[in-house]
Amino acid sequence: ADLIAQIISRTSDTIPQTENEACLLRWIINHTQESWLRKNDSERWEIEASKSLHEQLADLLEGSNLFLEQAPQRYTMDNVLLMSALESVFIQRLEYFSRLIEKGLKIKNVYLLGGERKLDPVHESAIIKVLESGAREIDMLEHHASKLSKCDTHMGGIDFISSSTPYQTNQQGLKQRPNTRDTVCLLYTSPSPRDLSTS
Repeated sequence: ADLIAQIISRTSDTIPQTENEACLLRWIINHTQESWLRKNDSERWEIEASKSLHEQLADLLEGSNLFLEQAPQRYTMDNVLLMSALESVFIQRLEYFSRLIEKGLKIKNVYLLGGERKLDPVHESAIIKVLESGAREIDMLEHHASKLSKCDTHMGGIDFISSSTPYQTNQQGLKQRPNTRDTVCLLYTSPSPRDLSTS
């Protein structure tokens, strides 16, 4: 509760004085959804105004040990999900996964969960030069996973399977980027994700 109070206190609003935790949680959710959600078709890296708040929150969360690595509780798994991101962040995720494999993580499948977002010409210009014009987020994921599986000897026997979530239509009829829920739901309902090991 103290951490939540500190996070919300970094905003310009005041927390309602109530002992009812459900009421407080509802206020926090409503407040952050209204104040912190980005507009449709905008990306996190395009929101300049939030940088100061982001830095303050990062300091606060690091001090609360919430950014510490959560190592796997077991080293044999059937599946691992790798969520998409801006290319530089996805490469960090892929490198972390590779280090876990080197430490002995045994898995069968890696699901690359991405979408139809076109790559950003400012922040992802290097990969755009490698891939064809109009390349999408899922193309970037497949490219880096394929490179890793070919060059890293520890990756033998692991299947990389990609699942691309299309844009969703909201209640107003506007197209919007899929969220994590949309992506995971598609993974469980898709009849045939693309198996990179056989393509």
